Amino acid sequence: MTGELLIDTSALIDFFEQNSAPETKEILATADLVISAITYGEIYKFLLNRGKTSEWQNIKTKLNNYKIIDATKETSEKAAELSHRFGLSFADSLIYATAIIHDLKLLTSDSDFKGKPNVILGKRIQG
Repeated sequence: MTGELLIDTSALIDFFEQNSAPETKEILATADLVISAITYGEIYKFLLNRGKTSEWQNIKTKLNNYKIIDATKETSEKAAELSHRFGLSFADSLIYATAIIHDLKLLTSDSDFKGKPNVILGKRIQG
């Protein structure tokens, strides 16, 4: 895949933990990766929850190499609609809304997105 691709928190964590299946790695290697500011915060929370705060500076440096899209009022409104329609968490809906508003495909390994329009469900090596 070429062009920009919004990568969800779950797929990004899999990538950083080297748990992405080969076909997902191929997608990641050929796309220009974009993240939502929500994903940026979720990655930090993930590290905090696991007592891995010492890794944050290294991860933050990597994240800053990606284009980061901020949430807006438009994104929040669209997220509310998506959360209501699909029963997604609001954080997941914010990330999904970011992809839709910016006309990007969303790469995720979160099964809650299975079958949703404009979503690529990445595969994990484990789990």
